[in-house]
Amino acid sequence: MPPGEAQAQVIRREDSHTSTTRGRQLAGLMLLAAWFGLVTGLGEVFIQNIMGFLANKQIDINQQSAWMTPVADLLIFTIIGLLLFLLARRLPKLISPRAVAFVFSFLGFLSLLFRISWLASYAALPLAAGLAVQVSRYIAARDSKWPGKSLVAGRYHYIKNGEGREMLYDIENDPFEKQDLAQTEEGRRVCERFRNHLDTIFASNRRSN
Repeated sequence: MPPGEAQAQVIRREDSHTSTTRGRQLAGLMLLAAWFGLVTGLGEVFIQNIMGFLANKQIDINQQSAWMTPVADLLIFTIIGLLLFLLARRLPKLISPRAVAFVFSFLGFLSLLFRISWLASYAALPLAAGLAVQVSRYIAARDSKWPGKSLVAGRYHYIKNGEGREMLYDIENDPFEKQDLAQTEEGRRVCERFRNHLDTIFASNRRSN
């Protein structure tokens, strides 16, 4: 098969797999946004009760307000998550999994800390940022997929996400991409071939431009 035809076939196969991959990325990000939104809302209700108890004040929180706060935070975080996903498609190097986790964590911790009446606002900002850094490191270390470089050839799907992490999946035997083969002996050889092929494609695009 001529090199040009082989490259075109690889690109067509990659395009057919792109929508599925992006769908999983969007679903994962929305799930993360929903989790942070619900936890933040429930935390706000809990802190409000605790602060009222410590201040010996009777706070009337009916069932409607108890669920409205988590739902409102859920909607806010979901909208932010959708905006971050759209930005990630444009700026994959800037909007990384760690950056997304930091944004969600920072907003969540900031909302909770602002509920503590005796904590000054200027103290809440650096405290929320510090906590968000730790949470984002934890989440990014367990990241699986994120917009970056992706290539499908043969039975393999190669991914290099925004953090620079390489992943390799056998999409014939593992269509749901549950088992990452990048760290196996054969997987490392396959990743190297994908890496070289991507470099060739990008170099060809730069010359044509």
